[in-house]
Amino acid sequence: MLANFFSGVFFNLSVWYKLTDKTRFGAYFAILGSFIILGVNVAFVPVFGYMASAWAGFVSNLVMVLASFIFMQRHYPIHYPLKRIAEYVALALVLWVINSRLGINRVYLSNIVHILSVLLYVAYYVKRENILGNYLKHGRS
Repeated sequence: MLANFFSGVFFNLSVWYKLTDKTRFGAYFAILGSFIILGVNVAFVPVFGYMASAWAGFVSNLVMVLASFIFMQRHYPIHYPLKRIAEYVALALVLWVINSRLGINRVYLSNIVHILSVLLYVAYYVKRENILGNYLKHGRS
């Protein structure tokens, strides 16, 4: 799932090389990702099976995102709120670790805990971004 997430992030980051007419970078990143997938699959599928392919996709997409981001900052700088993004990712990881360590065996109880975790995350986001305050201040649109 994280491989698909990073694929989407890479897709969104790809705008910079289209806007700057440097589309060759898209090819470079795709070739880099292909070599990573191929290398990881050849090295680890015989040992770990198809799970290695999933990890290969994750690592490949992550490396392409990082490469695209680094080159984007050189050629078409966009200042993302990285501290805030890291904060949301860290909260999601903490909630995931807590949920995975609880070891609840009953499906309905586990679902309730997961729903409460998502609600906690959303509540944090709403509070952090002051969404309700902005909504009430500016009215309905």
